[in-house]
Amino acid sequence: ATTQESPITATMEAKSPPRGSQLQRKMTAIGHFSLISETLHNPSIVTFLITLKSDRDHPWTTDRFKQLWNEKNMAQRHPRFHFTIGDETQGHFHAFDPEEDEETGNDVDVMVSETLAPVVPRLDVIQRIRNMQTERWDLGENLWNIYLVPWAKAGSSGTIPSSKFSEEDDFESSLDDEEEQSTMASESDKIGESLMLFRAHHALADGASMAAAFLDLGDEAPQIRALIQQEVDKRFGKATSTWWKKVYQQFLFALWMVTGSLSSAWYHFKLSCANLWWTVWGSNPWAVLEREYTLQQKAEGKEEIPDRSVSFATLCTVEQAKWVAQTLAGRRATLNDVMCTAVSRALAKQLQWHRQQREATHDCDSSKTKTLPQLKHFHMAVPVHLKGGIIMPNESVSNSIGAFCVSLPCENDQSGTERLKKVHKELSIVKRRPTAFLSHYAARISSQVLPASWVSYLFSRAGAGSSCVVTNVRGYDRAIHLQGSKIEAMYGFVPLAPGIPIGVVVGSYNGQVQLTLTAQPWAVPDADRFLSWVMEEYVDLVHAAAAKDSD
Repeated sequence: ATTQESPITATMEAKSPPRGSQLQRKMTAIGHFSLISETLHNPSIVTFLITLKSDRDHPWTTDRFKQLWNEKNMAQRHPRFHFTIGDETQGHFHAFDPEEDEETGNDVDVMVSETLAPVVPRLDVIQRIRNMQTERWDLGENLWNIYLVPWAKAGSSGTIPSSKFSEEDDFESSLDDEEEQSTMASESDKIGESLMLFRAHHALADGASMAAAFLDLGDEAPQIRALIQQEVDKRFGKATSTWWKKVYQQFLFALWMVTGSLSSAWYHFKLSCANLWWTVWGSNPWAVLEREYTLQQKAEGKEEIPDRSVSFATLCTVEQAKWVAQTLAGRRATLNDVMCTAVSRALAKQLQWHRQQREATHDCDSSKTKTLPQLKHFHMAVPVHLKGGIIMPNESVSNSIGAFCVSLPCENDQSGTERLKKVHKELSIVKRRPTAFLSHYAARISSQVLPASWVSYLFSRAGAGSSCVVTNVRGYDRAIHLQGSKIEAMYGFVPLAPGIPIGVVVGSYNGQVQLTLTAQPWAVPDADRFLSWVMEEYVDLVHAAAAKDSD
């Protein structure tokens, strides 16, 4: 990826005058890092898709959303949602006084708007998400937007099956009164869906924090906050131990940080050396594909316009995925181990598909090499929320994230079970190190002391030639309601970092595992097909677990 000026900050030069009186608040170092490290083709935009069951007589209009926002005191609970960024104050927000009138920070009309219902199920929604991930806007006006589809017929978005809308709204089919049957049918037709399409710049907060903050709008918010407080009290509210135990614990922590930092640095050094080898010998197939795509665009005189391949799907239940992991790889294996295993197989199949296409078109396209290099192992970047994906009591949204890279098997002859065991072993080793904390503080320091061009360059190299990023966003394990409207699905989409062509979000909500894919089109031309390969590998793992369980 070419190091360029941030596309968002570049648009600020001609922005309109700021609204109302302002204060200045220090931007988090990670937020500033995301702002200055983005490129023209890799804007740091976090995107969410939320589908609710709603009544046609009570659609989700901007007025209703604004009413909910004010009822939940979101401006006071999470004031950063009302901040903006000015070009004359690098590293600072423009903060609006929440005590002022509606024309300043408290007015969410600037961020919320209504849009038309989808015309073509699923494809229409995917196109909107693609646009939201790549379109620039003036951060001097707002840091986020939400587009509401007030009401649409059940299943019109394609985000959830229409059968879900009749699960809780069954009507008696043996009614004698035809008029009563007609009334019942009419009431059933009123039940449809509403969509909330949300995007925000990463300077505002990380995706996990924004998803957690959104839960504060829910009817169940008091219970969720009580559960978090209960867990905090359980972990940190114990009686203070003796002084020598505290000293011993601090010694163990310091020892872990020292030894863990050394092992983390050595591991990442080896990954960087492997990436250097790929670069020198041209053995990274993704780099070959990107280079050929860029040359083709230039030869055809086409402007490189940022675009994405996007898909989403509900895969399985959380309990089933955990059962598969523990049955095949041991009781410490996790849901994320299973999903990373399935993604690694999908990557291998995607490269095989590219090779088949090249072999079929080689005679008429001599600009491409006939074969792509084999990728026995690939590097995966894994973002980590340092607070477990929650917002602590009396805290607001923030950028509390780090990341680590790991080497996993890709194109080899391993069975699904062997691959899962290898993935689990590698991930468990790396997760025990303080790599995520070190990367967090490295980003904080570099964003404060280095020029923006250096930060952008270092960020593009920090992934050590990673083929993809996989992040796990854990949601609430029960259904959330907004003023009685049940949220049926929540999908988050990760922004692609420079140099990483594929991003996968493994999300969970209401006991279901939901996957989303964001990718460069030259790497994944058909996003739905890629997710189908992920599903195929998961099904094979389920069959393997069932066979082992029956022995």
